Amino acid sequence: MRTFKDGDGRDWKLELNLAIAKQLRNQGVDLFDDARLQGLASQIIETVDAIYLICKPQADERGVGDVEFAAMLTPCYDAAQTAFLEELADFFQSLGLTAQARIARAVLDAETKIQDVAGRRMTESDLQRVVAHQIETADAKLIEELARLSGDESTKSPESSE
Repeated sequence: MRTFKDGDGRDWKLELNLAIAKQLRNQGVDLFDDARLQGLASQIIETVDAIYLICKPQADERGVGDVEFAAMLTPCYDAAQTAFLEELADFFQSLGLTAQARIARAVLDAETKIQDVAGRRMTESDLQRVVAHQIETADAKLIEELARLSGDESTKSPESSE
């Protein structure tokens, strides 16, 4: 069993079993389909639906519907997804499905690595430079367009001196 905390600090327990796996399959999320399993990390809505179904008894006790649950999951999605994938790997392992357990762990590892690489490659200063460049470009285009529309040469952006 895995847990995660929502944005309000409430604990949610994830405990996957065959009954829930069957319900998920009936809703179009077949956890035993290796291709679907490999793409599960990129299928956010399906993952949210799967997490909700696992947590449904708790959600019912708390009066939380599926749409409210999805909204509540937004700020803590990463933690919930990690708990889900870890629970999924444990579930497969408990059934003796080693290959599927490895796939679930590989999906989790890949997702973690993608986030790490993205974090390292795009620092805050990189983002600030990109935004500043886009603002400068947009500003220059705006000045040129205003000059073209008004016919006023004084609003053109400064030319480079020769």
